[in-house]
Amino acid sequence: MKTLPLLLALAIACAHADALFTDPVASKNGLAWLNTETRAATTLTLTRNPDGGETIAVIPSGGTVGVLFVDDGGHFLVKTPFGITGWAQARAGEDSGETFPALKHRHDERLGLDLHYHPELGSPLNKHYYYDEIEPDTPAPGLPQESALDDRPPAYEIYDRLLDTAFVRGGARYYMDCTVSLSGQHYCIFLPVREGKIRRNGVAALPGQTFYFPGNGHIYSDVDDSGVRYYRLRQKWALENGEMREIEQPYHYLGLASHYRGILKADDGTHDSKTPLRLLDRVDGKKTVAKIAAGDAVRILLADPHQPCAKEAQLANGSICTDLWLLIQSKDGKTGWVKINYQRDTPDFEGLHGLAG
Repeated sequence: MKTLPLLLALAIACAHADALFTDPVASKNGLAWLNTETRAATTLTLTRNPDGGETIAVIPSGGTVGVLFVDDGGHFLVKTPFGITGWAQARAGEDSGETFPALKHRHDERLGLDLHYHPELGSPLNKHYYYDEIEPDTPAPGLPQESALDDRPPAYEIYDRLLDTAFVRGGARYYMDCTVSLSGQHYCIFLPVREGKIRRNGVAALPGQTFYFPGNGHIYSDVDDSGVRYYRLRQKWALENGEMREIEQPYHYLGLASHYRGILKADDGTHDSKTPLRLLDRVDGKKTVAKIAAGDAVRILLADPHQPCAKEAQLANGSICTDLWLLIQSKDGKTGWVKINYQRDTPDFEGLHGLAG
């Protein structure tokens, strides 16, 4: 039997949902994981915090959203069609264009890189330049000549100029020049067309191999950066004052079909398949809501990258936290939280990986 506080919270959530969405999402599963696609019943502003904060996106009335989660305060976590998350507020704002128009696709075979750009704002290019160890600050046009078999090849950094685009109608135009660094990292730099100069220092840059330019003033990436996180992530960026600024999300949506492999042993890389996975009722919770055997299918729903990080879990002067809380769904639909850390013995999941380097 539901307690009075729970019934009251459920009633509040249902009433709130009716004001925000065209479908009765809160009454479907109660205060829990929802994962329901619906439409905005009014203009929705997606924010960093449940009660407001920085604007992440604005969804117009009738726009598509995915309602992921409702907390015990009746606040709804939603995602855009691209997968960017935010807390839904019934607050007016200008449509931020989160439903993308039809985009053209450009694949660069040499770098294994994919660009999706607005056909009226972007023009594909196919130019190259490179830096060598003799003239490290002066780019040479074209591709470097192949070295003789008995010569040690010099250390080149070759850039492919792939796109000339504006991020929004009437906005400044940028060249997108992409490369693989000598350490093996894929990244792209953005050079203002009006400058007419090639440089690689002091410029806006993004890591990755998959990017979207929908024409709404922002850049979107779909990147598995193993140097800083355990999973592939979709992000939203703004180019401001010559630098890329991430539009930070409250949670990272993964929606990844996976299997629990057991406890991965840090010392020898073997798995303890006898220890079940315990899903907890909340981050840092004590109550077990489900146990999952090694080999069982799960779905990794969300990652929470904003929890306080213990000092012993910090790397790179605190910019990387090796502890991470994940929201997991069992094969029978139960959801709960689990903490992983691939720097020590940890629950291991198919589709995730340790940090590189």
